[in-house]
Amino acid sequence: MKMLLLTMFSYKDEKGQWPDKLEELKGNPDLDFAKVIKNPVTGDDPGYEYVKPTGDDPRTIILYQLSNGKRDTTLPVGHADGSVSQ
Repeated sequence: MKMLLLTMFSYKDEKGQWPDKLEELKGNPDLDFAKVIKNPVTGDDPGYEYVKPTGDDPRTIILYQLSNGKRDTTLPVGHADGSVSQ
């Protein structure tokens, strides 16, 4: 999850905006997208749901973990400031 968040920040720095969807990160040569998109906790592939931020609140949740293809709010989430929390 942290690697996806870091790559999203790199994308934002380079393009001036957040990606519209996670698949836009595939072109990053420093990211093995096929490997990191699989959730090591739940085994889901894809294992994450991305919600593009619309405001400037750094605590906005932008990355959820999926379990059985659905958002699992009992698992850690990624925020727009790059942090991960329960």
